[in-house]
Amino acid sequence: MARSTPARLYLLAYNTLQLAGWSLALAQTLVALRSSSSPAPARGLWWGSPSSSPHSVYAAAAPAVRACQAGAILETLHVVLGRSMK
Repeated sequence: MARSTPARLYLLAYNTLQLAGWSLALAQTLVALRSSSSPAPARGLWWGSPSSSPHSVYAAAAPAVRACQAGAILETLHVVLGRSMK
């Protein structure tokens, strides 16, 4: 049986927000890597300087990662609610 329209709209909104959040986290990570390092021609990469520590990169993306992880808690509710909507 097909899911109701409100359930579909909710899941569409949830998945869209998760996609946007994780995309933002990825973008912030890449920007942090690029802006905190100088070119490293020997490695062929533009990250890897001592200033691009894992702590500084995580600090840049932490808010988006935390929001996405907090939203992921809803996954358990989706399982419960999905069974009751069938």
